[in-house]
Amino acid sequence: MKKYFSFFMALIVLFSLGTSGTKGFAATKINQDELNAYLSEVRMTQEELEEYLSFTT
Repeated sequence: MKKYFSFFMALIVLFSLGTSGTKGFAATKINQDELNAYLSEVRMTQEELEEYLSFTT
């Protein structure tokens, strides 16, 4: 019985991490106005941001 419970719990953890982990960070979409507001806040151009992100990934 303990073996089945452990297997069942492992499946729950596996599926919960698989669905929420992949969508949590990369699925955020912003429009151009929000991007422009962020860029003015951090005092960067869009080209500078893209260049920065290309080096950090």
